Amino acid sequence: MARVKINGGDAGVFWTAPYRVSTSALRSGTNRIEVSVTSPWRNRLIAEARSSTGTLYPPMTGVFTDDAEILPAGLLGPMSLVYNHRP
Repeated sequence: MARVKINGGDAGVFWTAPYRVSTSALRSGTNRIEVSVTSPWRNRLIAEARSSTGTLYPPMTGVFTDDAEILPAGLLGPMSLVYNHRP
């Protein structure tokens, strides 16, 4: 999952392909684009199975065992910024 902000404004949360945003927030000159990425919930549940924090309660803690595979997380693979100006 990722949240995108453009020039301080929320451009949305994305959790399924194609992970694209359409916005009018871009302006001429310098723009600030922030992408905040979070790990899959599955990974949190596996971490809890490996070392309980006591903050999650059954049945959540029984979904995965401590030997379950952690999924890759973060910005994986190529990322590109494509600007299509449409007046």
